Amino acid sequence: MCGSGTILMEAAMIARNMPPGINRKIYGFMKWNDYDPILWDRVYNEAKSQIIRPRVRIMGSDISSEAIDISKVASINFNLNPEIRLKRSPFKDLYPTSKTGLLIMNPPYGERIEQDDIFAFYKMIGDHLKKNFTGFDAWILSSNKEALKHIGLRSSKKHTLFNGPLECKFQKFSLYQGSLEKPAGR
Repeated sequence: MCGSGTILMEAAMIARNMPPGINRKIYGFMKWNDYDPILWDRVYNEAKSQIIRPRVRIMGSDISSEAIDISKVASINFNLNPEIRLKRSPFKDLYPTSKTGLLIMNPPYGERIEQDDIFAFYKMIGDHLKKNFTGFDAWILSSNKEALKHIGLRSSKKHTLFNGPLECKFQKFSLYQGSLEKPAGR
């Protein structure tokens, strides 16, 4: 559920130690009276020299071919395509390629993108995570608070964010095998 690839590209930029906006040519502060182009060149070049080529795997998927195409073009435009792998696939058909990892998803909320049975969809997400992504941390962003309850997993962290005008919950689910509860008498 990578959509246009924003989260993927942010992750790749963080992994590369790439400053935001590094590829821009014009910044608002360049019009300030005390703008110092020599200082800016020094700061810019220092920041650019600290960009690295990390050995990371950032994978994105979406059921929509259009979303995959948009993500692919964006990653190429920002020269982040070496770190990002994209695949057209429904979530229920995805399986991890490592024992641990971080999964971030922004499933449909039932607002802009309609989902036939939103509660069943969120239940499928929770079931698939629990069964197949043991060892991962999954973060889910959604404005549909009722649908989030159908994930069927206990969140370990919750944050309130806004996606445009929509108030969203960004919840962390630590996926582990079995139960965290200690047996009685121990």
